[in-house]
Amino acid sequence: LNENKLVSLDCYFYPTTGTGDDAKWHYRVELKDGAERLDTQTPGVYTIENELMPTGEMSNVFGSGANGSGVLYVIANYPNDDLPSGSNLTGSSIADLKQKIVTTVWSQGVNWQAQSSFVMDGQVTVNKSGTNITGTVELIRSAAKIELTISSVEASAKNGDKVYVPALGENGETIGLTMHQAATQSQIANDWKNSALTYNADANSHISLAGYTFQKGAGTTYTQINPFYSYPTHWGAGPSGETYLLLVVPWQEVETNADGSVKVDDNGVAIPKEGTKPQSCYYEIPIGKLSDGNVISEHIERNRHYQISINIGTLGSFVEEKPVTLEEAEEPVAEETVAVAEPEEVKEE
Repeated sequence: LNENKLVSLDCYFYPTTGTGDDAKWHYRVELKDGAERLDTQTPGVYTIENELMPTGEMSNVFGSGANGSGVLYVIANYPNDDLPSGSNLTGSSIADLKQKIVTTVWSQGVNWQAQSSFVMDGQVTVNKSGTNITGTVELIRSAAKIELTISSVEASAKNGDKVYVPALGENGETIGLTMHQAATQSQIANDWKNSALTYNADANSHISLAGYTFQKGAGTTYTQINPFYSYPTHWGAGPSGETYLLLVVPWQEVETNADGSVKVDDNGVAIPKEGTKPQSCYYEIPIGKLSDGNVISEHIERNRHYQISINIGTLGSFVEEKPVTLEEAEEPVAEETVAVAEPEEVKEE
């Protein structure tokens, strides 16, 4: 899925007391077509073997002594060409760089393709000894990843005197899924609390990602084939602009026995009610509702993997605009990083 792929690294160096000022040195590591060497040591950990800084520039960052420390801020895979670089480093303080905008039109549905790469950033103190600079920076993604698993589906459900069974197809191919209000724009290091880039009903920074499908696992378990992605977003206490999943599951009305049980044919298959066909039922699944005592914060955080698991034990709504809300059976949320060693050796000029 290219979630750990590194295409480019923009490396900015600062004195330890000067991170609020423009960078003293910038070096861009291009990894396209083998332009630079980036050796893989272990999965998710990379080592750069390049001259990142001429020895004549080191005193501006590390001082004039043989040993010293500085700060390195790295932006990975930034797709635009508006980063400060070369001799023009105006606007390259860490705070300024973190506010650079990244926009991604997420791939979706039947035409889904893996992203070519993901924007990341990270900051670390690096140490100089002689002409060697060492340090490891952890890069964290600007986006979040969301995936849904249906852990179980009830064998039948009642609606008044009618009985329904799920019509999921052989492999769950009839199940549909949409993510509403996925954020497509963010600052590189945007926090969901940043009011300047949270949900705005008049903005075009949020889209719905439709057409997602499932594959069948053991029993009545179904897993989402392709993940959703979104940049951080926050929708406050009200429902307007809420980011959520809309699940569509077809249910078929069936014939029943005198005792109300499902009537089946000789092969044990439920017999559809004459003159009926499967009806779509709609379920709303919240994302990212994290409780803190009595305070509920409704948001999506960057670099989080939301793995949502639900059980379908009832009919949904037959009206798309009024879906039944299903709370998560469990929602483990993991944070992931990519480590980059920066660099092992700096060559003499």
